[in-house]
Amino acid sequence: MRRKLLTILISLIILLSIQIPLPACAQTNFHDLTSSQVQQLTAIKYSLTTVDDLESRGVLSVDLANLQRKYYLTNAQTLLSSPVAPEQLTALLKNYDKLHDVQTLSIKQRIAGFFTFVNIIWFASSILLVIAIGWLVALYLLPILFAIPPGVYEIIIYAVCLTSIVGGREFASGIAEFIALPGCLGLIGALTFSEYLHRKALQQFYEESKIDRFSLYSLILFCIWAAVAIAYNSVTIAFLSVISLETFLGFSVLVMPLCYFIGFRERKVIPRTTAASFLLLVFYVGLKITQTDIAYLNIFSSGALFMGAFVYFIGLLILSSKWHGHNNLWHYVGLQILTIVSGVAAIFIGSVWHIAQLQGIGGTFLFLYLLEKYWELPWKKQSWAWATLGLAVLLYLSSLIVRMYPQYFLFSV
Repeated sequence: MRRKLLTILISLIILLSIQIPLPACAQTNFHDLTSSQVQQLTAIKYSLTTVDDLESRGVLSVDLANLQRKYYLTNAQTLLSSPVAPEQLTALLKNYDKLHDVQTLSIKQRIAGFFTFVNIIWFASSILLVIAIGWLVALYLLPILFAIPPGVYEIIIYAVCLTSIVGGREFASGIAEFIALPGCLGLIGALTFSEYLHRKALQQFYEESKIDRFSLYSLILFCIWAAVAIAYNSVTIAFLSVISLETFLGFSVLVMPLCYFIGFRERKVIPRTTAASFLLLVFYVGLKITQTDIAYLNIFSSGALFMGAFVYFIGLLILSSKWHGHNNLWHYVGLQILTIVSGVAAIFIGSVWHIAQLQGIGGTFLFLYLLEKYWELPWKKQSWAWATLGLAVLLYLSSLIVRMYPQYFLFSV
């Protein structure tokens, strides 16, 4: 049990270090402009600048200069479908350039703007604080502590966690969640200790009720962390609660020496977890598209969009594989169509409505799906050399595509 709960803690660190996505950029009218229109408008701006220069040096008369300005502004009006003044044209192109620069930031550059160095230090220090306090207590107070009944320790551990969680409310809003986070993480150790103390009684309870202990603890952590996230309006703690929810549904990260296995605890939970992640993803994508503001739910948006998409596409990759086992050919074909449509839809929706995490995850898993289908081709032993050559060419071309369009892939920088 201790190893499983330690797995949760390490999984949280891994997934948070992978990516906590940024909120998407606000939409403006500049999205309707094509690259061709922008180039033509830029040429018109330069022409207007040239006319102003020639008029100031006396090369063009005032009447001729005004006639030329009218000509160029008429062309600009045709492109924009509305009248525009020279100053407005300059401001429009300047704002478009700024928006374009923001949209072309890579995924890791987006992360740098949200998951800052300070936040990394904060999260790491919270973990180290819990470990260091436990270590020092074991070193210097162990003889005395052995004389105290274990039940007293259990009460103290939960009391300390509760004090940290509740006590954060006494601090300013910028500091409060820093105080509450160690208490939230400390609950993992508290549950582990309770499992150790009451393992016989709990084992009997699990067998009689047929409840999976791993799912039960994940649900408990989700309920507590979600409540704390709402109380502190903390996006980080909300992200942790979404991870706990996905863990409760069946998603898991197995940690072994030098290895991490990301997937599902059991085969039978894959369809259920994939479907639940899809519903979670659809709900929050709908809120993004409609720009709906629901109290207490917005803080879960980052975690729901990232984890929902991540778990959903992992589930589709497994379900659509021919090695998963399909008794019905049409069932297998339907899953292929669903996976392709989901990947294309994620890229399209993420691009149009500027949902970076959906766009990056959709593109990455669509690429992994294509690799999976490549290896599902009926290669024979004598054709493995050709298969390897084809894979090398495919990966080489893919690396070029990733460099050209980094916004559609995770870890592209």
